[in-house]
Amino acid sequence: MAVRARRGATGSTRLVPVLAAALGSAGLGWLAFVGIGGGREPWALAVCCGAGVSAAIATAVLRARDTRRTAGIRLREHRDRAACAVRRRLEKMDPVRLGAHIAELCRRDGLTGVTTTRVPDDAHSVDVTGTLPCGARVAVRCRSATGSALVSGSTVAQLTAAEQHHGFALILATTAGGFSPRARALAAAGGSLLLDRRALAVWDLGTEIPAPLRGLRPPPAPSLVPGTFAET
Repeated sequence: MAVRARRGATGSTRLVPVLAAALGSAGLGWLAFVGIGGGREPWALAVCCGAGVSAAIATAVLRARDTRRTAGIRLREHRDRAACAVRRRLEKMDPVRLGAHIAELCRRDGLTGVTTTRVPDDAHSVDVTGTLPCGARVAVRCRSATGSALVSGSTVAQLTAAEQHHGFALILATTAGGFSPRARALAAAGGSLLLDRRALAVWDLGTEIPAPLRGLRPPPAPSLVPGTFAET
């Protein structure tokens, strides 16, 4: 409510110079028209006022467009700075800390029964599993890495081949710089979702929820029409 109040006050404040410009333009136009001897016509003042108001409206429209454009640029810059800060924070996490953080993101986005498990054959990875409200199960392999190294195809193959992941929607989230072409090909063939450090930061900010968590949610319950009763 406080934000809306401030926005309303700002809009009223901006309206004052627009009205002043309209009246000033009308007055100048009237004086100019009188100066050339046209002020005796009864419609002269109306024409001058109309011209002034039109000029003020055009100015207001252009100013509003520039304001929206500037606000959009500032919002993108703010999001970029926030994403960079999150990426730097994620890069400092060890596998256990990263797994715990991803588990919190899963809980935030609706998963229940979330658990974390160290991967026996990979000291850099932790598995996070949980269940969506619709009953679909999701497994997120969280792999901690530093630098710009790419995740290899063998890591994706290990994820998809794990017997404990059968029946799960699979996500591989990593703080590495990206994925090798073979890793992307294997993920596409197996239906797994790959999240590099940039996509992981976007998920962290809540800007874009990973598809397995977003697409498998149950549809909203239909609202009842007033005067009707739910079937039992």
